[in-house]
Amino acid sequence: MRIQANFIIEDLRHDDRIISRIQKMALSVSFPEQSIRAELASKENEEILRSFLREPCKNA
Repeated sequence: MRIQANFIIEDLRHDDRIISRIQKMALSVSFPEQSIRAELASKENEEILRSFLREPCKNA
């Protein structure tokens, strides 16, 4: 079973028994607050810009 949520298990507002059961059944994985897509887009845009600057202009 896979459950995805944007919650920290300890921050859930449930009975301690329910929280301990979730902790037993779940693996908590934290991701960075920073957007991975934005970081990848920035790197890709830099690479494209560098490739444009390396290539000579081909004006007709």
